[in-house]
Amino acid sequence: MKRMISLAHLSLIELSPEQLIEMAATAGFDAVGLRLTPENARNTALLSALRKQATSTEVEVLDVEVMWLGGGVTTDGADSLLEAAALLGARFVVVNGVENELGRIADRFAELCRRAEPLGVRPVIEFAPTTGIRTLADARRVAESTSGGVLVDVLHLHRSGGAGRDLIALDSERLPYLELCDGPLRPPVGGTGALAKEARQARLPPGRGEFPLGQVLDGCPLESFPISVKAPSASLRAQLGDVAFVCLLRDSAEEVVESYATGAASVAIDDGRETLWPRAPIVSG
Repeated sequence: MKRMISLAHLSLIELSPEQLIEMAATAGFDAVGLRLTPENARNTALLSALRKQATSTEVEVLDVEVMWLGGGVTTDGADSLLEAAALLGARFVVVNGVENELGRIADRFAELCRRAEPLGVRPVIEFAPTTGIRTLADARRVAESTSGGVLVDVLHLHRSGGAGRDLIALDSERLPYLELCDGPLRPPVGGTGALAKEARQARLPPGRGEFPLGQVLDGCPLESFPISVKAPSASLRAQLGDVAFVCLLRDSAEEVVESYATGAASVAIDDGRETLWPRAPIVSG
C-alpha cells in the first residue's frame, strides 16, 4: 500500500487553503492539512470549492485544525469545525489544550469525540511543551477511554523530553498518523518563547537534522501510516522560494520513510544517540 504523505498548513501558514492545495499538488503530495478560521469553517461555498479543488487535483484533506479546549475557551465553534472537516472529507480534527487541567480537558475531549463520530471524523489531541497538554503522557491521559487519537509531532515529542521509543508503548490504534520534521538535538535557549518560535518558523526537513527519526518510525505502524510533513522554515523559504521548498519537504520525507522501510537508511551517532540520517547540506539551485 502506498503511504500517504501530507503537507501540513503550518509549513506554509501564510498561504490560503486554496493556495496550499495547489502547492501540494505541484510538489506531489498526496494530501494536505488545512487550518481553517472560524469564518472559513462556516463558509459552505468555500468548503465545497475546496473539496472540488482537492478532488480535481487528487489531493486528499487529511486533517483540519485547530480546536482549543480548556480555560475560558468555549466549544461553540466545535460543531462548525467538525462539519467543515466532514464536508472536506477530512479524516481528523486537530485539538489542543489551553490549560493543564487534564481531567477537565479529558471530559471535553470525550464529548467532542461523541459529537464527531456520526460525521465520520476523528478528533486527535496534540501535545506540545508550550500548551496545556505538554507531554505524550498528558495526551494519552486525555485520549484514554475515548474514540479519539493522539497526534505526535516529532519536534514536540523531543522538546517535551520524550523519545521515539515512547511510541512503542502507545496502542497503535491511538496513533493514527505522525507529524514529521527534523531539528537539532539541543533545544533553543530562551524558554517557551524560543520553543514556540522554533516550532513556527525554524524546523528542518526530515532527515536534515539530528533527531533520531529511526526510533520514532520504529513506533509507527508503517504499512498504512500517513505522514504529515510539518516543517516550517523561514530561512529555507527565503533561500529556495516556496515551490522548491515544498518540493524539498516532499522529497525529504519520501526519502526518509522509504529508506527506513527498506532498511537502506544510514545510521549516525551523535552525543550517544542514534539518528536515522547523516546530515546533508541544503543548497539552492
